[in-house]
Amino acid sequence: MSFYDEYLAVRWKARTDLIWLCNNLLDMNDVTEKLCGTMVSRLFKFPKPSSLEEMQQHDRYDKATRRWIYRPLIVDESRRPALLPDPNRLPGPRRTLTLDSRGFLKTSVVDVAHSVQWIINYPDITILLFQGNLKLARDFLGLVKDNFWRNPNMQKYFPELCAPVDQKEFGNLDEFTSPGRSENYIRKQPTMRARAIEQGGAGQHVEVIKYSDIVNEENSESKEYCAKIADKFYNSHNTLMASGIYWIDVDGTRYSAHDVYGEVIAKERRAQQVKAWRVGREIFTTKAGAQLYSKTFNNRTITEVKDHYVRNEALRTWNVYINCCYEVAHPNPTYDYEDMLNSDLKFKIGEDGLPLSRWPERHPSATLEEERKNIPMIFACQKLNNPSGGDEDRKFHVNDEYPDVISRKVFNEEVHLARFEIAIDTAPTVSRRSDYTAIVVAATDTNGRVFIVELIHGKFHEDEIADKLLDTFVRYQPSRVLMENDNGNRGIRVWLRRKQEERRIHYIPYVDVPRKMHKQGKKYRISETLQPWYHSKALRFVVDEIEMVKGEKGSRNFIPMWNSAQLHMLEEFRNLPGDKFHDDIVDAIAMLFHDRKLVGRQTERPKASQELNRYVMGRRAALMEQQKMRVIFGEDAPSKGGQGMSPYDAVMGGL
Repeated sequence: MSFYDEYLAVRWKARTDLIWLCNNLLDMNDVTEKLCGTMVSRLFKFPKPSSLEEMQQHDRYDKATRRWIYRPLIVDESRRPALLPDPNRLPGPRRTLTLDSRGFLKTSVVDVAHSVQWIINYPDITILLFQGNLKLARDFLGLVKDNFWRNPNMQKYFPELCAPVDQKEFGNLDEFTSPGRSENYIRKQPTMRARAIEQGGAGQHVEVIKYSDIVNEENSESKEYCAKIADKFYNSHNTLMASGIYWIDVDGTRYSAHDVYGEVIAKERRAQQVKAWRVGREIFTTKAGAQLYSKTFNNRTITEVKDHYVRNEALRTWNVYINCCYEVAHPNPTYDYEDMLNSDLKFKIGEDGLPLSRWPERHPSATLEEERKNIPMIFACQKLNNPSGGDEDRKFHVNDEYPDVISRKVFNEEVHLARFEIAIDTAPTVSRRSDYTAIVVAATDTNGRVFIVELIHGKFHEDEIADKLLDTFVRYQPSRVLMENDNGNRGIRVWLRRKQEERRIHYIPYVDVPRKMHKQGKKYRISETLQPWYHSKALRFVVDEIEMVKGEKGSRNFIPMWNSAQLHMLEEFRNLPGDKFHDDIVDAIAMLFHDRKLVGRQTERPKASQELNRYVMGRRAALMEQQKMRVIFGEDAPSKGGQGMSPYDAVMGGL
């Protein structure tokens, strides 16, 4: 191969091999196949020429003009003379979401190196870079720009795309335009422009959008702020030349379960949810299959599961990559939300007993362990990309042992009840982002154990909430109806008074529960309230049926038949104290323990001295009554204090 052909091969290698480009031209030697290979494989990959002849046909040096004449393999013929990609013919993902641990080169690869690769493949491309912070957006734009200005390797192999090294200025802080754009093609937009996500991108039309760390510590402080950033994110999609067929790359690190990354993942999962039917532990996506299995095993109960997740590549919009700071122990990890957000995710363990770091030279295992102990929730977000992955000690186990269940038949026949109570956590809207309303009915037995008897869960309007609560009140006649003392409940209280008058219900024992704050958030307050009850099994859950299934070696397994609301509750318990799921049901359950000073009692037992005084005063009153009887009827009057006993002995004898 001649020097010219070798030179040409380098140009094509840089266009089609991102890791090679990083190592050989962009001075990013830390980008390796082991560390970044899977992440790179999820990004859009550019077409390769099939032979040396095809290389020479699409990329050649014209000695007469002393210029390179390059034409990409696949161009958009409708937009000639521009060298732009044809989104209808290029294969590969149009939407990628990359979530990697802080400090593991995701921004360097996805936003800097991949943008360089876009420009050397399609010199007329327009890229819009969004960042959560305008200063950082300008910094990353500067890194891309410098590769086409001050990088000697790029000057050597792609001179037609680079500004002269001695040129004083190349673009500005917010944008730059490649000198290699096609002749006679005027673009109103620069090659690359940087914006803060809150600025938006109105009036611009681009082929590629890069969202780099649009979520940060400042704009993720509240659920409302997260929703605002999500709205900015979706609105900015309108800057694409055409929605759906051009390219969007999102990369970042988790800060909250409510951030836009979590919303993208939740949408992807919902798109793949189907109605299913469960028989014992088996789940079927067709009712006929469930019925056949049920008949085979003595007509076992069939339970409908509304939102069962089934992986379906055809329904996926985003190509998702999620990784953490540790080496995963799974034999074939998918590195997406299926395994990386699983509560059972395991890591490889080193000789020191600590999880193995993916990059021990930069992030030693001992340093990571110290971070995990000091700031567990931040570590779970920033290093594990799983907002519910911190605080193992606070988690609620959901397995064969927990939560503790009892069948409705046994509950009705054998449990001696002391009272019923109702707790309600309201969300008086039915919008896409609203929470759910949860009405929980609990029974307390004479031993102080609490049984969750019924759950009502869904998105209802205020009048519907009032009707459902009053129906439940009439059915159970509870001793307390607990509701948060919150401004958001004012509308519901108006409807409750109106409906109460219509039904002629004269009195309902409402109890206002103050909204207690916790320094680490609401989920921690719920967790601290429920953990001792949950793990001691003093909190039990009534299910309609418990099915017995024979296991290995004659063992018997008991499987509770959860309904849809209870399945939602189990998911809430699994994710406590994290923020990636709703907490409506568990919050209502936690309300049941408001002002419960001792197990099973609503009021505190009297102190021993108070009991003694009460008894002595009672006996004294009885003796005084006897004295009156003797005065009236004589010494033979009947005695209530005991035969042959002095007044003192009669009082103290029973103590």
